[in-house]
Amino acid sequence: MALRTCAIATVALALLIADGAAAQKVHIQISSGPYYPGEAVEVQLVVEDFDEHPTPTVDASPTASGRLDYVGVNPSTRSSISIINGRMTQTRTVRFVFQYRFVASQPGVFEIGPFRVKQGGVERMTGPVRIEVAALGKSDRLRIKLDWPRGELYPGQRFVVELEWWFETDLSDRMQDYRIEVPIFDRSDLFRFIDAPPQRGDTELVVQTASGEVSLQATVVERVASGRRFKVVTAQRILVPLRSGEFEFSGATVVVDEVVRWRRDLFGQRTAQGTRKIASYDDPRTLVVRDVPRRGRPESFAGAIGRGFSLEASADRSVLQVGDPILLS
Repeated sequence: MALRTCAIATVALALLIADGAAAQKVHIQISSGPYYPGEAVEVQLVVEDFDEHPTPTVDASPTASGRLDYVGVNPSTRSSISIINGRMTQTRTVRFVFQYRFVASQPGVFEIGPFRVKQGGVERMTGPVRIEVAALGKSDRLRIKLDWPRGELYPGQRFVVELEWWFETDLSDRMQDYRIEVPIFDRSDLFRFIDAPPQRGDTELVVQTASGEVSLQATVVERVASGRRFKVVTAQRILVPLRSGEFEFSGATVVVDEVVRWRRDLFGQRTAQGTRKIASYDDPRTLVVRDVPRRGRPESFAGAIGRGFSLEASADRSVLQVGDPILLS
């Protein structure tokens, strides 16, 4: 989902005096609010008057109940010459802008930062920035749900999770954008994810994750519930637990920008003039991954868990001399 275009307001500034003609400065800029759960907030760390090379390193403090993703860095250098009363003065300004996106998983007051910037023997630090993330009411025009099989799960076992998103049929023409967050999909430290790549012509459901957008193959059907017609988008992922444990996750969320006003451009095309946000949330979930039983484990056990396995071994030849290679499949 594209970030909205908005003014950038400076909300924190740390100025530290350094030895030399120019003092290194670092400060934070953040996109203007209001802010809502599941919505990306653009954060910029502006670093000035450091050396042009190497690029400074940045350490960002973790944020509770939120995710701060690094996007990239934009370096720039500007030189100027001024002559006053025959005296020439040359200045050179070096600037790095580190881009981040912050996403809160729930309403509340959050601190972004502090950020610690290092280059060689120089170190500068910002203070934290506080923002308030407002709650969006749960709309009955949307539903989102994540399901997985009941029963015991083990490390290395593949299991399918199904993401189902419902929205009223008449919302289709007024949906300018949407953003879906599924917290379990951010945990690449706990799971390996296997996806079938979408083919040309497939319906795709885009989900925002800590590592970027993920496009999932999806199906769309229409259903009737409580006398209303809904479109139902369903996508699946295969998850493979990497270790055992009991893990708690916030529920999946969806935020939709619904167009409430239109206007006509010079060519008579209808464009959005006003939008409002509507949202829906799934319940928090707990996933238990059990350790593989050790009692009765065969000596040849190598970590494969599931049903319907078959193994076959073959060699490319059965007669050979000592030291000859053999291809074993």
